[in-house]
Amino acid sequence: MGKTRGPYNAEYPIGSSIRIAPREVLEGFAASWQFHHPLASEQLGFAGRVARVKEVGFYHGGDELYSLQDIPGLWHEQLLFAESTHPHRRGVAIGLGLLAATAVATAVYVALMLLGAKTGVVAMCPSAPEWWAYTFFGLLLVAPIAGAVLTGVRVGRWYRRKA
Repeated sequence: MGKTRGPYNAEYPIGSSIRIAPREVLEGFAASWQFHHPLASEQLGFAGRVARVKEVGFYHGGDELYSLQDIPGLWHEQLLFAESTHPHRRGVAIGLGLLAATAVATAVYVALMLLGAKTGVVAMCPSAPEWWAYTFFGLLLVAPIAGAVLTGVRVGRWYRRKA
């Protein structure tokens, strides 16, 4: 129910290209689902197929139910996955994420080195307090890595949604 867009907002708008879950997933769902709109046995034969969303409906509580073009039955949101329309989208997203991560890590590292030079830690100035030296070198190690990872993930996700 509303994986990323929340309840009563279609995850896959009309016309979206989707892929139906593998047969094992469909069988597991059919065996365990005890509520509204159970999966019909004829629907299992469509496992792994690519289709377009024809209609979107919502059950009380926000469960998304999809009708697909040329495929019978109603399909629950958790049985559908977005189908990539661009075959290299994942690779480009990873590349952009790594590029952004490298830029952020370099900028944070240079900024911390300038801060260290200003405060005397880099030159091991005896007037700098010892706690500041430990804090500085800890930041010098952790901050660029953390900034790079967070930025890389965000840029990669942004591109994958946009493409």
